[in-house]
Order: sequence, then structure tokens, then C-alpha cells
Amino acid sequence: MAREIIMRIAPAKWAGQRFLVPVDAKGEQTLADIKSDQILGCTIRQKRNLAHHNKYWALMAACWDHQALYPTTEALSDGIKMACGHTEETLNPVTMEISLKPASIAFDKMDQDAFEEFYERAVGIIIERILPGVNSQDLDNQIDDIMKGRS
Repeated sequence: MAREIIMRIAPAKWAGQRFLVPVDAKGEQTLADIKSDQILGCTIRQKRNLAHHNKYWALMAACWDHQALYPTTEALSDGIKMACGHTEETLNPVTMEISLKPASIAFDKMDQDAFEEFYERAVGIIIERILPGVNSQDLDNQIDDIMKGRS
């Protein structure tokens, strides 16, 4: 049975080797339950950064007041996803037509590397189409203000 645990690289090196260690008790117990010398398969991927995810929603808040197409920041986010090409196909069971809908940016759907690429595309779309004339540094400063609780 597959189990996912979160690991980090141990800060100390031993004889030039680096080690992955669990970050929590659940991971420690999962490893303790595995017999010695058992061969396992592993997938290494960077976990999503919560602060970066929150920065995305601050980005949506920063540009929401400057547009009139979307009634909520969630709807704006869906529009940005569509503009970035972050979509998935869906089949209408009544008409049997295939259409595109915004894909998820949930933590389990997108790793940090993919999210960084998506975020940069989103900033580009926003500067080009919603906030023309605003540079990325000014936008980033406004996002930082939002994240610090300043409007």
C-alpha cells in the first residue's frame, strides 16, 4: 500500500552522504513500520509553499478592484487560469461536447515548480491585460502590503 510522507534532507553529512529524514511523527512511524532491507520506490517532489500560495491570492486581491468582468476573486482566478492555459477538458454529458474548464491549483494537484511557472504566467497576464502600465515590481510591492495586512 502506498503511503506518502514528507521528508527533508538532514542538515549533517556523514562520509559525504546526504540523508532524507521524516519531518513529523507520522513519517517516523511509517518508516519504523518498514522492514530493513526492503526495496521501495520513491518519488521526490518539492512540496508546495503555503506562503507562495497565499501570495497568489493576494495577487488576485490586488487586481480584483481593477477589473469589472469577474464578481469574485475566485472567478477572477478561474479567468486567469484560463488565460494562462491552465485548463482541463470536460465532457458535457447532454451535448457530448468537450470544453475547457480551469484546472485546479490545489496542493495535491500541482507541485511547487509547476506552481511557480503558473504564478509567473499569471503575473504576466495581469500586467498585460488587467493592469497595463504597472510593472512587476510595483505589483509585487502591493502584494507584499496585502500580505502584511495593509491595503
